[in-house]
This record gives sequence, structure tokens and C-alpha cells, in this order.
Amino acid sequence: ATAAAAAAVGVSRLSPQEHNCFDLILASDVLYEEHHAALLPLVIDRWLTDDGRWVMALAIRDADMLIRFLQGLVWVNLLPADQGSIREDSSTVHWEAVCDASSCECCSRLGAAAREEATFELLQEVVTFHEGGAILFEGRRRRGRKEEEKQLQQQQQQQQQQQQQQQQEEQCQHHLLQKPEEGDGDADQAAAEEVGKNSEVEKVPGMEGESRTTAGAEVLEGDLGDRRIPEGEAPMGDGEEILGPKSSQKKAEQANHAKLPQS
Repeated sequence: ATAAAAAAVGVSRLSPQEHNCFDLILASDVLYEEHHAALLPLVIDRWLTDDGRWVMALAIRDADMLIRFLQGLVWVNLLPADQGSIREDSSTVHWEAVCDASSCECCSRLGAAAREEATFELLQEVVTFHEGGAILFEGRRRRGRKEEEKQLQQQQQQQQQQQQQQQQEEQCQHHLLQKPEEGDGDADQAAAEEVGKNSEVEKVPGMEGESRTTAGAEVLEGDLGDRRIPEGEAPMGDGEEILGPKSSQKKAEQANHAKLPQS
């Protein structure tokens, strides 16, 4: 709705390429409602350059709401949280309360040095004490803050790219290792089939007992005992028998019976 209203009166919106392009942001008495406390720090963070300055004069109508605005400045790194978080490249905030510093109990106790490099912890006390009055903030974003964030993002992207490349290399290696295994499996299967062919049982007519096979040879179990047929030996033809004690006697009886005259 806001964008449509702006377009209706001929006000063009700034493009994302123009973010962080303002060296100075000025505002006065712009903190009226609760959502302003959340939005104002984001507006400053979006449009201020890396070493830009922001100046705001705010009435302290609601101390709690102004403190939430200060908390938002901490979240976007425009205000140090406490003395322990101040570094050489930290953003700084200078403040002035609308009061007589010589007679103000709070300002007299904190001293002039406390106004130069304020922290969220200190400003909480100042805002609470001066509720009903007004306060002026002048902040400065230190150069390099955005550059550090960009470098961190670049490092994270490089790490992700390295991880993806490593995963791709591992997948390629795994694929290459699978190919020989598949070939070996085919060779093993062919060898097993060849052994199966060489191990087929040759049944002998008239042989009592069972036959069993081993790799490359056949063992016949029966009246003749175990006889191993070596690999490569020619199989017996159809109707050919192996003569043993019982089979020889039977053959002789058949021959004698054939000699008897037919009645």
C-alpha cells in the first residue's frame, strides 16, 4: 500500500543497488508507535554507508519503547551492548540529554566521558532517568563493518563450494570402484556356469546306487564302490555297462537263457 501510494504521487522507490549509499541520515521526533522502535534501526542499517553518520532527536514519551529502539541498534551492530563488546572497529554513539548537566543527578554522576562512547547498558539508565524529556543521538558506523560481513559470506560460500566439490569427487571415486566389481561378478558367474557344465552327472545304465558330482569329476557309488571319473575322460555311450561281480553273473545267466531251445 505504501509503495502504491508513493508511485501515485510520483515518488520512485530506491532500488536495492542503492542500499548503503547515504553518508548521513537525519531524523527528528520519529518514534511514536511500537513498530517504529523495530523499524528505525533497520532503516538506518539499510541506507547508511559503511562509515556514515546518523543523527536523531527523540522525545522520551515512553522510556520502554525508546529502550527497545536502542536494542534494535545493538542487533544491527550500530550500538555496542556493553563495555566488553567495544572494539576498535565498533560503531560509536554520542548522546546529549535535554537537561542542565550541572544540576542533573544522572549526567553529573556519569560525567562527560560517558557521552562519547555510549553502550546499550549505559543508555538504558539515561533514558529511564530522563523520561518525559528528550535526547539527541549521534552515531557513526565504523568503516569495514560491511566488508567484514562480505568477507564472512565469501568464506562461507567458498567452504560450501569446497564441500560440494569434495562430495562430487567422492561420488566419482565410488562409481569408478564399482565398475571393476561388476566385471569381476560377471567373470565369477561365467566361471560358475562353466564348472556346472563340467560337473554334470553322466548316468550309466544298469548301475545300482547313486551318483554325486564334484568340481571337474564324477563319483559313482554302487556295486563298484566309488569310482572317480577324471575331468576330460570320454563319457560312456548309451547302453554300455560297467562290469562288476553282480553285473557279470547276470550277463552270463542271460547268455545261457538265450542258448536254450525255444519250445
